[in-house]
Amino acid sequence: MEHEIKSFLEEVEQYLDYKLDDKVLHEDVPESIKQDEPSSLKKIKSPRDYYRKFKEGKEGYKKLLLQSEIIGIESNLPDTIAKAEPIGNPLESTLTQISHWDRNASYKSTVYSSYKEALHETEQLYKRIESGANLDYQQIKRLVEFFFQTLLTDKAFLLNLSSWRQASAREDYLYSHALNVCLMSLNIATSFGYSESQVMDVGVSGLLADVGMMFIPKNIRFKTGKLSEHELYEVRKHPIIGCRVLEHIRGIPEHLIVSVYQHHERESGNGYPRKRKGNLIHSYAQIISVSDVYEALSSQRSYRTASMPYKAMETILRMTNKGHLNNNKVRDFIRYMSLFPIGSLVQLESGEIGKVVDSNGSHFTRPVVSILTDKEGRMLNDDEVNNLDLSRYTDSRIKQALENNHIRNHVLTGF
Repeated sequence: MEHEIKSFLEEVEQYLDYKLDDKVLHEDVPESIKQDEPSSLKKIKSPRDYYRKFKEGKEGYKKLLLQSEIIGIESNLPDTIAKAEPIGNPLESTLTQISHWDRNASYKSTVYSSYKEALHETEQLYKRIESGANLDYQQIKRLVEFFFQTLLTDKAFLLNLSSWRQASAREDYLYSHALNVCLMSLNIATSFGYSESQVMDVGVSGLLADVGMMFIPKNIRFKTGKLSEHELYEVRKHPIIGCRVLEHIRGIPEHLIVSVYQHHERESGNGYPRKRKGNLIHSYAQIISVSDVYEALSSQRSYRTASMPYKAMETILRMTNKGHLNNNKVRDFIRYMSLFPIGSLVQLESGEIGKVVDSNGSHFTRPVVSILTDKEGRMLNDDEVNNLDLSRYTDSRIKQALENNHIRNHVLTGF
């Protein structure tokens, strides 16, 4: 494992320095495409009726893309994307992070309880959207607000919470996925240099990115085997359905709708729904795609087991090397998460097992580790747990990454 890590690390900088062709990649909507008749959700009893209005499979997928509202989004992409540059005072410059030692048991329990409460609220939000209930953008922002405030003082603990996942691939996976994508996207957006209001917008976009999945048949969403071509087209409808549903949330900014619509596009042009690439993908969508891919890889799904966080990060980097993910956003993600992601378990060369509790910027392989066991594997008492900054103690190295279930119930342990 050690040799594998060392060999892989030699490629990291090369991956992060990968540059997609920087020319303007502007694609007009083909003249051969004629927009469909406008279809307003206001004339439909519920969003689910709206989904059923379109035929299944490829034909229905193409029909969805021909709606006048979608054609409008595509036509306005250059102007919408141009407004996504960082403006105002970067939020990162105002962050004041607490030290590891200030996280007492009461503090950690409070934040963790808030996470569980927010998970429940995310489920309720998704179900209200599914039912066609009237919603206001400010209501949704309030759900993200607590975690935004935690980000201002303790980003590392926020990322530790995002590593906590359900043990099964039940329906609640969608809600934990949405919340975790939101938390990780908040961090990437901060690292990218966005202002407070922009970071909040990215967080809300991440929370809502997969709301369209609520309208995909459950027999497809939870299928344990390989999806057929017909079923794949059903899944690929979800960002289109999602953005159309969000249009009817009062006060929601247009660029959030665009970021939800585009969060499965890829820098290489191999994504969906319109195979956009490079400069025609909204910056918010680029951020969400990194969070979405990492969270999906490291979570249990109905058709596969979860990848350990290190392996998920490795996949992220390989995708970046192939030009699928934006290298600047991935660099920001790793700067906050480290190559051994915050919240994951590792074993040191000494034999001790610890949890990664903070990153060390460009020292991707030398995060701060909370030592949880001694060299023989005995769990330490709370008063014995200590934090080891591997960027300072250069004689201590990570030997291997471990599955997160190697030590059970460790989400509040350490720090």
